[in-house]
Amino acid sequence: MSITYRRDGIVQINEKLKRMGRAAKLRDFYQHIRTQFAKIEEAQFASLGARGGKKWAPLNPAYAARKRARVGAKPIMEYTGALKRSLTSASSPDMIVLIKETSQGAHIELGSSIPYAQYHQTGRGVPKRQLIKLTKADLQALLTAPIIRRLRR
Repeated sequence: MSITYRRDGIVQINEKLKRMGRAAKLRDFYQHIRTQFAKIEEAQFASLGARGGKKWAPLNPAYAARKRARVGAKPIMEYTGALKRSLTSASSPDMIVLIKETSQGAHIELGSSIPYAQYHQTGRGVPKRQLIKLTKADLQALLTAPIIRRLRR
């Protein structure tokens, strides 16, 4: 699952990155996005979804009892921990951060490669519990902060 954010500003950011030099700068930018995204998602999980605007729906009582019996008292959206790690650990191989150039300009895809993440994000077959919900401030932190730091050097 990935959430794609296409923003006009990404094209401008991409142009600035080109002017600053490619390889090392892009690597730094990519790592910055992974780290910031992990922090945002850690807050999303800690707030049980409320950080993104709407707290996640509670588990149905029968499932909650089965889950508690099998894995103990873990929060909503945590069972094995794989899904949470894929979104909150910048070093997780399951975190998706793709920076792509298309005919419409550049865009960034953020998400998890854990297959069931998409069902929770969209509510397909399960109650909708948005794992990824970025605010304008999040986009600002993800995309412009590293550019501004580089330009000030």
